[in-house]
Amino acid sequence: MAKKAKKKKAGMLKRKQNKQTKKASQRRMHARRSPQNPSSQRELQKLLQKLPYLAYEEEFAEVQFDQQAIQDLRNGGSGDPEIIVALTTPEFISDMRSRLEEMEERVATQPQKALMVKGMLYSLDGDQMPHVINPLIVAIYLKSKAALDGQELENSEILKAVAKYEENNEEMIGNIVEAIQAIQKMTDESNELSQDAEYIQETDGRVILGDMPGSNDDVIEGTLEGEPTDVEPEAPPSVDAEVLETYYDTLSDFDEEIQERMQEDVEVFVEDYATTPPAEWDARMVHRFMLTWFPNNLNPVADDFDSMRSSLDHFFKYLGEQGHISNDSLPTLLEALQDPNA
Repeated sequence: MAKKAKKKKAGMLKRKQNKQTKKASQRRMHARRSPQNPSSQRELQKLLQKLPYLAYEEEFAEVQFDQQAIQDLRNGGSGDPEIIVALTTPEFISDMRSRLEEMEERVATQPQKALMVKGMLYSLDGDQMPHVINPLIVAIYLKSKAALDGQELENSEILKAVAKYEENNEEMIGNIVEAIQAIQKMTDESNELSQDAEYIQETDGRVILGDMPGSNDDVIEGTLEGEPTDVEPEAPPSVDAEVLETYYDTLSDFDEEIQERMQEDVEVFVEDYATTPPAEWDARMVHRFMLTWFPNNLNPVADDFDSMRSSLDHFFKYLGEQGHISNDSLPTLLEALQDPNA
């Protein structure tokens, strides 16, 4: 009897390990199929709004700017943005990139966090964003500054601290960004002139319109005729940011791992799928998400479906309590979340 029980337990453990291995393999496969960089400016902006939280991940938890250097610069009259410019050295950026690459591997099975890391790496690639407005760099600086003052800036306080930094230093940040952009423009123009000179030299001084490196006849023609450019306006978020922030605060009663999972599930639905406010959500829209969009885009396994149903059930009920979903609509939305095969 003891041998049978032992054999059965070993079999269950093996099946569990196989299931975990299969799940991890599927998620890694999805991660490899995902774009290495955010596919649009809008997607990048959504990711950047959450980047301050990365300052509390294990790879960055102990990272700080030199406190004595901060104090010396403060004594010299430098403002926060000027201090960030002075202390964000190439060595610091190189170290950040290394830590982000380590984190990218660790969070490969966490879609939202993985995208945040990819967005951060994208912003560092070729200095896509001035350091004084880079949310992760600003968050690290604010943590360092708080430590210098004998305080601890908690995870729950970082978003407001970053927003306050931007508000208090709006003019100085604007001046620094303009100066950086002006320098970049001069550099780009200088590079273009150098390329043109090389091209003219290569063609014995003959310049053929439309054959210049990087030319685009269609764009030039459209500009000359005054044709409008096709710029898609950014759609407003389906759920107000303050509503989401308040909801995430209510998750504090759950274990940290569960909190993170629930928040990621809700963010997938709200930010990547939903395009209308909660008052307009209906059963058909939820069915389409659970049965078509979710499996086609994120390659979930059974546990992921269970997690998503549980998270959205909790989120929808909260929105109902707050009056964002009507009492008539809520039951149909909750029913649409149920597993049709259960």
